[in-house]
Amino acid sequence: MEKSRTSEVNVWHRLYYSRDAWQLVRQRPLTGWGGGGWQDAYRQQQSYLYHSKRVHNQYAEVAVETGLPGLLVYLGVWGLFILRAGQLYSRSRGEEKNVAGAALGYLLFFALHTTIDFDFSYLAVMSTVWAVGGAVSRQVQAWERDDRGQIDTDKVCFFGQDTREGARPPSAPGRLVYQGGLAFLLLPVLVGSLWLGTAEWYYQGAVRRYMAGEQKAAQKMILSAIAMYPLHSDYYQLASKLAIAGGGTTAALRWARKAQEVAPRSVLAIEQIVQAARPTGQVDVAVAAARCYSQFFRCDIAGRNRLARLQLDAAVQSLQQGDKQRARQYVDDCRATLEQTASFWEQVPEKYRKM
Repeated sequence: MEKSRTSEVNVWHRLYYSRDAWQLVRQRPLTGWGGGGWQDAYRQQQSYLYHSKRVHNQYAEVAVETGLPGLLVYLGVWGLFILRAGQLYSRSRGEEKNVAGAALGYLLFFALHTTIDFDFSYLAVMSTVWAVGGAVSRQVQAWERDDRGQIDTDKVCFFGQDTREGARPPSAPGRLVYQGGLAFLLLPVLVGSLWLGTAEWYYQGAVRRYMAGEQKAAQKMILSAIAMYPLHSDYYQLASKLAIAGGGTTAALRWARKAQEVAPRSVLAIEQIVQAARPTGQVDVAVAAARCYSQFFRCDIAGRNRLARLQLDAAVQSLQQGDKQRARQYVDDCRATLEQTASFWEQVPEKYRKM
């Protein structure tokens, strides 16, 4: 009974994720929010407090990151694969029809299942789907050429070489140009993937060493990761945490600010600024970051309460410095924050409070 209840709640959560994702699409329908846009933007749109790195709906996630134009291209590829698989099934006979039916069912399953999950985030799934779709499309294309009398599909191998008697094989220069062009296109992808993968390997190693208390080894690895890929906010956040652990408060704040520069809407980067600013005594910086955090993460009541505490700390600090007017302003801001928090909570529907 408990397992059934958990599954039901999980389904409802995913429906809310999708709804919030489409709200983000409405805000930027043409350009989207860019790669990883869901993780940076969903908290300002969520209906209740939840944490999810993925939408659990591949179509909605593609639309959030690339906008409606990207979604149309994505749907077009799926539509082509399923159309070709249907054509293959209708024209096949005997045992081939079973194979064609399996290919069609395979594509239909993932086309439907990606509405409630992120299957294509797994390389094994993505590569097999593209392989099946490509093979199906290749076979149907060969049949169409056979209908036009261009080739005889009974005498054509899988790679498209015509094996009929008297048929002219592709020329050596032609093969060389084709293979060279293909290598030219794939080589940058391969090199880039290896480069980014190595940077991620350094980052994951730094995380493990940070958790194990090996600060120096972790710092060395995270600096290597940043040098290889300086556009990842998580790398700078970890560098900031390592600086705090090592007592380098100024460096910690610098790394945290760099993390926000790379990902301006990342609440985790803003959170790190708050954590890095407090040890330096820069309460004003911490208050500004906490206010920004609350604006981006509206449903986090704990974040609002923290902002109120920081505003009160800033008021005390201002009094100690003899600036009564500034202290009074911080007290007023603290009161306003608490009132806004109470008002926000009263407006939250009961069903969202329970979730």
